[in-house]
Amino acid sequence: MRSLRTWLGSLMFIALSFTLVGCGPGTTKVNGKVTLDGQPVAGATVTFVGDGHSGTGTAFTKPDGTFEMVSPVDANAGILNGKYKVLITKIDSKNADKIADPTSKDAIKQMMAAAKGGSAAPKNQLPTQYASPDKTPLTVEVPPASMPLELKLTK
Repeated sequence: MRSLRTWLGSLMFIALSFTLVGCGPGTTKVNGKVTLDGQPVAGATVTFVGDGHSGTGTAFTKPDGTFEMVSPVDANAGILNGKYKVLITKIDSKNADKIADPTSKDAIKQMMAAAKGGSAAPKNQLPTQYASPDKTPLTVEVPPASMPLELKLTK
């Protein structure tokens, strides 16, 4: 009887350990650089949309085209590991004020409308294929094989 209690106690300890440590997908901070025809893209919004999972991430490129993707909930954590479609947009500055929060659902709808060429929407300065989850040729597996990621756009 004692060995049964010991065995059950050990089993419960192992189960609790997996629960506390977590056996989920984990997270990774992702950094990279966006270029268009070899030139850095400053002021662009880089959005990772989970492919088959609910993970997302948004980052903004610096003047040299670099970005760091972190958790939308905790800036000290990375984004969920998994496969992502990558969307990249750059809204012209005269219409940028039409998007109050680039991570809101409305902002994504506005960016999608801009990619389709809607006249009332802010204008995307990058090729439209990179703004659509259905058309983007860019995909990333997180964690990536190497960093920084090179997101190379072409006209």
